[in-house]
Amino acid sequence: MSLPKDSQEKLFTATNEFKGFLPDDDPMMVFSNTIYPAFKDGEFADCYSEKGRNAISPAFLACVTLLQFRENLSDTETAETCVRRIDWKIALRFPSSRT
Repeated sequence: MSLPKDSQEKLFTATNEFKGFLPDDDPMMVFSNTIYPAFKDGEFADCYSEKGRNAISPAFLACVTLLQFRENLSDTETAETCVRRIDWKIALRFPSSRT
């Protein structure tokens, strides 16, 4: 697998769609504004080949793992949480459900 080519943040993310939904001092907003941007796909480049299809963003996966650890969730619970909880969608800058 190779690193994703398009790293441009999408316009229709939960962070943009639900702006003002969470207060600025909410832990998930703090995560979205400070921790998430600290992870860059390029920092994981040595772990990936130049060949093959594009991988899921390794920076995104690292952030999911941090939230999983924070809430002590299993892999299955984490997958369900990513789908169901708006605060996680905001923290992880998920595409909104409308797109």
